[in-house]
Amino acid sequence: MNELPPSLVRFEYQLERAIRLHRRRRPRRVAFRLAVVAIAATVVAFGALSVLPGDGPGPSTVARAASALSPPSGKILHTVVLTTENWPDGEVITSRSETWQQTSPPFDHRRVISGERQRELAMADGKPESYDARTHTIYTVVPGTKLPPLKRPAGVLEDRLLDDLRTFLRSGQARVEKSVTVGGRAAVQIVFTGSSTTLLVDADTHLPIESTSIADQGITVKSRFQTYEVLPATEANLALLSIRRQHQGAAVKPGITVGGFDGPKK
Repeated sequence: MNELPPSLVRFEYQLERAIRLHRRRRPRRVAFRLAVVAIAATVVAFGALSVLPGDGPGPSTVARAASALSPPSGKILHTVVLTTENWPDGEVITSRSETWQQTSPPFDHRRVISGERQRELAMADGKPESYDARTHTIYTVVPGTKLPPLKRPAGVLEDRLLDDLRTFLRSGQARVEKSVTVGGRAAVQIVFTGSSTTLLVDADTHLPIESTSIADQGITVKSRFQTYEVLPATEANLALLSIRRQHQGAAVKPGITVGGFDGPKK
């Protein structure tokens, strides 16, 4: 099947989802996202109150996990997430996503997604870019395309999975289920009331290990955090945010339009 042309790009999440829908011809409305919308309306100002047996005075285990998922400003968050989708018909889809995210304005980031095909996407100073390795070409926004203003609150990163988990952990609906061992590591399992989602975090650092949710059509989505680290904003690390700096010598062509917004006038 032919790949989608660059003109169908609408920021990186929309591009990724459109490609997968185009290739599969099957709707995927993840229940996880719907649950976030419902729970976000009931977020409590003082966070979750769940306490793991043995917790002493101070923040709860859930609160510590929420804090661990909120890196400080002025840094670069580097993650590698391995995702497995198990479909009821036995089909298994796997993908790997490596992302570098700036935790302060302009919130630039770059993501390399490997799976059915590899694609590389980025936001540079608020504008989407993509890289095509087959042609060694970087696609930029078509001149005249009107982009929507960024409405991201301070401290919120452009990562749907992490943003969803942060919302859940601060919703007041999260509670500690039990202590477990994952690959020899002591971990804590956190569940979310009214949702099929569970989260495993390291018992000491409270950093994410793995999240599991049941999507629409009975699809089980498991995302394992192979890497979750906060890097200093050195010149070398800032270069990891840029498609252009990672692929010097690539041709640069306009080819991205944003669906739902006015494009160039002919």
